[in-house]
Amino acid sequence: MSKLLTYSGLSTKVKAMQSNLLSDEDFNNIIHLSNVNEVIAYLAKHPGYSKTFENADISKLHRSNLEKMLTTLKYRDFAKLYNFSNITQRKYLKLFFMKYEIALLKSVLRQIFENKTVSVDTSTLGPYFIKFSTIPIDKFEGNININEFIEILRGTLFYEPLQKIYSLGNCSLFDYELCLDVLQFTIIWKNKNKYLFGTDLELITNDYGYRIDLINIQWIYRLKTYYNLTQNEIISFLIPIRHKIKQNQMRELINSKNPAEFFEIFKNTFYGKKYKLTGENISLEHLYKTVMDDFHNKSIRNNPYSHACIDTYMHKKQNEISKLITITECIRYSYPADKILQMIK
Repeated sequence: MSKLLTYSGLSTKVKAMQSNLLSDEDFNNIIHLSNVNEVIAYLAKHPGYSKTFENADISKLHRSNLEKMLTTLKYRDFAKLYNFSNITQRKYLKLFFMKYEIALLKSVLRQIFENKTVSVDTSTLGPYFIKFSTIPIDKFEGNININEFIEILRGTLFYEPLQKIYSLGNCSLFDYELCLDVLQFTIIWKNKNKYLFGTDLELITNDYGYRIDLINIQWIYRLKTYYNLTQNEIISFLIPIRHKIKQNQMRELINSKNPAEFFEIFKNTFYGKKYKLTGENISLEHLYKTVMDDFHNKSIRNNPYSHACIDTYMHKKQNEISKLITITECIRYSYPADKILQMIK
């Protein structure tokens, strides 16, 4: 009964917001559109996006404008949930907010790796970003290289992990993004017991436990495949937390001699058995998405009056925005609808 009282209002709010998410039919319609302006026009008529575009001249909007407006919508959703939450729920949401800081840093990193002039449109961020963030946003302007990007973050909690990756030399965008994810998950894991109890704590423990396991596995694979590191050096990059992966399995993965042996060991883990992985071309990135989608769908179905209502909505909204960005990029390069569908699944 206490859970019902605590979450009834918030759960009702989330259900109303969730009813405005895009359906499979919507996505099927969108992937068959001819250009970005048609995508924007479609979204402008959808109840989940109509307010976002109501004062915009749709004919003059480009893909970059769409990305900014989708980012604004994401922060607006966070503000709605934050304003509707009680004091305890807000404490966790402040911790969750780090996800948005990392999204901004990833956006800057993408601009750097694409050799673009770095620019951050602060008008898309909203009041909560300015209020909660420790990132010196105003310094991300002009021609910035990766070393300068990291130096700007000196004094923040992002500096040391990124500097450690940079020291490896010739790191990819994916490596830096993965590093930021590792940082976020580690901090949430260390602080979750301060703000959550009972079912809420169990749900978040599983949520981030799965993420940590799968991120560690991705790290092991990438560090072994692309960098000449010792076993101890590989361990130093991992999150020192295990959820469903056994210690001996982690050790065997680290000691594997080649990708074939790595995946053979992986097939015997909790994740390999549950998802019945076969073949030698297993996509760890796709598995990550599958595991998290399954978890969130089950969480909200079994625990509608819990923190799952917040977490699942934010997960689905982020997936939706990511799909829209992917679709518009594909349409820009005239990909056929069947290929676009394959890329967003």
